[in-house]
Amino acid sequence: MAEVLFITPADLYKYTPLTEQVDQTLIQGATVLAQDKYAEAYLGSDLLNALKTRVENDTLTGAYETLFYDYLQKALVWWTVMELIPSLVVKMDNGGLTIRQGEDFTTATQTEFKAVKDNAMNNAQMYTKRMVDWLCHNNASVPEYNTNTDNEISPKKQVYSENGMYFSSGNTAMSNPLLRSRHALDFPELYRRYYP
Repeated sequence: MAEVLFITPADLYKYTPLTEQVDQTLIQGATVLAQDKYAEAYLGSDLLNALKTRVENDTLTGAYETLFYDYLQKALVWWTVMELIPSLVVKMDNGGLTIRQGEDFTTATQTEFKAVKDNAMNNAQMYTKRMVDWLCHNNASVPEYNTNTDNEISPKKQVYSENGMYFSSGNTAMSNPLLRSRHALDFPELYRRYYP
């Protein structure tokens, strides 16, 4: 299948702090990587390929259209930014690795670099969690979400963060009666407040 990109540089310029001075070749490379690394991981091979076919043939409708525009693109914009950030700082050429420095600018410190990358990752994870929640509740409308076999990649249904783990709505601790009763024993006041 030909490479089908789900977002454009214009999407990044519109929804992130990225400026139009960024080389579009760098953006394209980061977009391909983000689709391969994250979109396929959370959609699974079958659903990713179904979306590529629908985008290529201009046949996105119904649940596929909702998934694509309301969830996938938002997550993918931030995963792309996260993958792009190192390329904006470090340049690789025949002279080796160099740090990019423009006129009248100072290079970001390691702490500032990490903060910007962490912010992009947090945004990507937040939108990815929303997408996974939607998929868990609407998987009958996008059957390819559950049809991966053999060497195909099955979708992850958990989204991790540095502060802990987010579960999709179908896998929350409070949806499990055994864990809910354990929670009631450990934290009776909180349990009564949120689960009367």
